[in-house]
Amino acid sequence: MYLNRRQDVYLEMSYMYDDDGYQSYCTVCCGGREVLLCGNANCCRCFCVDCLDILVDPGASNSARYQDPWRCFMCQPLLQYGVLKRRHDWSLKLQEFFANDKGQEFVSRLHHSCRDSATGFIYVEFIFLQTRQK
Repeated sequence: MYLNRRQDVYLEMSYMYDDDGYQSYCTVCCGGREVLLCGNANCCRCFCVDCLDILVDPGASNSARYQDPWRCFMCQPLLQYGVLKRRHDWSLKLQEFFANDKGQEFVSRLHHSCRDSATGFIYVEFIFLQTRQK
């Protein structure tokens, strides 16, 4: 039951979009006070500076700020950045994730951050990314 509730929170937060068409929250943790937006015209993902610096490399967020345009890790050609590894079957996993949702309805809430960022990692690992132990 706990995971179902956390899945609900993750789905609600990760697919909430701002007026500019970008995700409202970080693709990885569903939080983030400061996020970097992907510069790819076909992408609406954003990543928070904390996730970049912790999971990719210390200082990765500063490097990303100087890239114009910065492309997120789902849009770049490499499959792995730091401990983030894009799954080869990510689009299939995303479809399965929603197919198993059994008609979930999204309830609009005020912006709030996901308190249990580990939840975000559980579902991001399932859908988009694989993490590896160093």
